[in-house]
Amino acid sequence: MSTGRMRVRRGVRGLARWLTLGGLSLAGAVQAQTYAIDYIASVASGVAMDRLGRVVVGSTSLPPPCVGCPPIFNVPAIWVEGRRQLLTVPEGAAYLSFSGVNASGWIAGTAMRLDATGGAGHVWVPRADGSGHDATPIGQLAGFADAIPAGIDDSNRVIGLARTWFVAQDPFTWTAAEGIQSLTAMGYPADEPVAVSPGGTVATRTLTYRFGEPGSATAAAPPPAGFYGNTSTLTGAVNDDGMRASFLLSTSGTSQGYRYLARYSDAGGWQVLAGPAASSVPYGVGGVQSSGTITGHILSSGLISFGPDGPAQSLTSFVSAAYPEAGVGAPGEMADDGSILAQVLIGRSHRLAKLVPVQPCAENCLRVSAIAMKGRMVSEPGQPPGQCTPGARNEVSARITVVGGDGLPVAGATLRGRFLDDYYLDQVVTLRTNRKGQALARHSGEACVGAVAFLVDGVTKTGLALDRTTGQLSAYTIAQPRR
Repeated sequence: MSTGRMRVRRGVRGLARWLTLGGLSLAGAVQAQTYAIDYIASVASGVAMDRLGRVVVGSTSLPPPCVGCPPIFNVPAIWVEGRRQLLTVPEGAAYLSFSGVNASGWIAGTAMRLDATGGAGHVWVPRADGSGHDATPIGQLAGFADAIPAGIDDSNRVIGLARTWFVAQDPFTWTAAEGIQSLTAMGYPADEPVAVSPGGTVATRTLTYRFGEPGSATAAAPPPAGFYGNTSTLTGAVNDDGMRASFLLSTSGTSQGYRYLARYSDAGGWQVLAGPAASSVPYGVGGVQSSGTITGHILSSGLISFGPDGPAQSLTSFVSAAYPEAGVGAPGEMADDGSILAQVLIGRSHRLAKLVPVQPCAENCLRVSAIAMKGRMVSEPGQPPGQCTPGARNEVSARITVVGGDGLPVAGATLRGRFLDDYYLDQVVTLRTNRKGQALARHSGEACVGAVAFLVDGVTKTGLALDRTTGQLSAYTIAQPRR
């Protein structure tokens, strides 16, 4: 449908205009990169992803457990290569706050109190048989009420802050073998750790040091003119080389100030990338990869700044044209293979997904040339048309056409895809194309669930490869009642 495409294009132009008015502009594309969409989940959000792109940590919402019951919102969850595991909030805690996941799948976070001032640190360790994760409390430093991890490195070392709210604080490290220990007692700075890299580089608001080398601390240079000092800077991520992704606080604007996305390295100093963002609007850092590529968002519109010093650009502009409705919201971390955790608009709702780098197919190619969708709402017998009654249902079909590089139909190809609505539907289908290169997917289900989308996950046939940079790999329809 053309409505989805028009909405995304307006959003990208609006973001570009907004940034320009703020004194910074989105640059034209300086890096040839195209991303395809690997679906993870609906009604879900991701907080962290390991650098291998296998483990995603976040939360999901579950359908109502009974008729008349509300949905169950914000259930902590882990996805390991797409398989979901729900986590239990420990007794006495209100919710879980995750701070990172390492290459071994170990996860660090905090079981927060209801007042959100602190809580008990935990590590979730993957089971040897791959069946899930188990929670391990990391304990407390003597004399402190809380232990709040800032991150976990690839050596399974947790770095964080022990504190008693408004009384005292001390940074700590934790390992399974040695438990929790004071970093200051080991010779490290007393500053609060705010980010930890996979290799054990630690960022505080004002310092960077390498864990294992107590004397390695270096001071970050002050932000440029027009911004408050580093104690007012929000650093969201750091890489092994000490490059950090931060939001600087402007000295101009409202009493709350404006935030600007920025990159910092000792060699290059500060590079202001995008802004402004008022304190009242959504903004955040996704991550900073080893190459220096930074992801983040302002006004829930995804941005990417390719390393080591590229300008900020709209992530939506790099999504393959095969996803005409797609727009990127808040992106997360980038894995070593270049894939990015993100919220991506598919149909009319954002989904948790990975953006994966793809290249055009040069030979022996498959292409989905079209997805034709139809939808109708079948009213409950005896009820007026279009009423959202329990017996009403949607009948939706998607006819997918697969061709080769020569544009001719490809028969016998295996197609995998899924139906998604604006709520909880995730109906996976596997089909085979006929002699016309077509496969027909059907869905019959609950009515009054917004748009119903169809997403092609993959198409395979021996000796051929799917080109995900062209054609059409997603579409949606809104089922209308028959009059």
